[in-house]
Amino acid sequence: MNNFRFKIFRQLCLYIALGMFCASPVFARRTKYATSEMKNAVFLSVEESRQLGAEIIRRLSIGDTYQGEILYGRDDGEGRVFNNESIDFEYDYQGKYVRLGPLVFLNTEKEGFSWKEIYACLGEEFLKKYGRNIIFYVSPDNHWQSRIEVIDFFYKIPLPFIDFTTLSAIVGMLKNGVQDKVVADIGSGFGILSLVALRLGAKEIFAVEAEEYCLEKAEEIIRLNGYRLGIDGEVKLFHHTVTEEDIYLGLPQEVINRVELIISNTGPYYYRLPAWIIEQAAMFPSCRAIILTHYKSSRQDGEEVGESEIIALMKRFGFAYNKHILFFPIEKGAIQGERVITVFSGYR
Repeated sequence: MNNFRFKIFRQLCLYIALGMFCASPVFARRTKYATSEMKNAVFLSVEESRQLGAEIIRRLSIGDTYQGEILYGRDDGEGRVFNNESIDFEYDYQGKYVRLGPLVFLNTEKEGFSWKEIYACLGEEFLKKYGRNIIFYVSPDNHWQSRIEVIDFFYKIPLPFIDFTTLSAIVGMLKNGVQDKVVADIGSGFGILSLVALRLGAKEIFAVEAEEYCLEKAEEIIRLNGYRLGIDGEVKLFHHTVTEEDIYLGLPQEVINRVELIISNTGPYYYRLPAWIIEQAAMFPSCRAIILTHYKSSRQDGEEVGESEIIALMKRFGFAYNKHILFFPIEKGAIQGERVITVFSGYR
């Protein structure tokens, strides 16, 4: 009996000690970074964005970088591009850092570059001011990259650890805006577009992904950036493979009246998925916009959804569309290249 009482007493002491630790300033400092300071990004001018990038590069001792601009303009459907605009684009050759306008992406899987090490180098005061413009992410590994094959386009040139189609979708969100919207991210992968949407002010994200591996990684990354998952969280993850037989892209019927924007960075390598997204988006009563990335692939099986079909489907299902062409100039030394991606935006 005495032994039983001793065990109870010891357990109570452990609970009390744990409670005191969780309430201590030390614990607060450890968890503070992943809460209130990691919400909506702050607006920065072009010059302020460049200064932010330069300061992060200095504090993290990041090596050589490529600095340039992504050019994008509206395609009139007859091969003419007009209303040309640009957005600052910068990345390092070691795969640690990417800056797209006011948003900075840091690859936490690089050796000596974990989020704890980044936090220590940047400092708490710096993160209080600019942490909302920083996204902790990871480079897509061979599990995903081998299926997309974009990274081999200019194999002699070090490319950014975030691929060009993803960057194009982010430009689409920066240009079209997601503030206060409920967003569905179809084929969400590791969750980068979901994170960007939240940083840009989206209210809630419903992310649909076919692969469990990607969902597990997304959970880790979303929490690392200060957002919550589940019923009470900003992000709801759904494990589902979208097919032609679906009606609501794998989302439960009770949420379809809330989704206002659908984004997808799947491209033609996912067979008919871009077509199914447009067709099923028309069934969402509150959906007013779609953002899709597209690029030419080497598929030979006739299953690729081409640009002309995307335009026809937009018109058929009641979406006015914009077709923007993005040009990514990349270079190192005497080697130069250009990657061209198309972003379709549909509205109704």
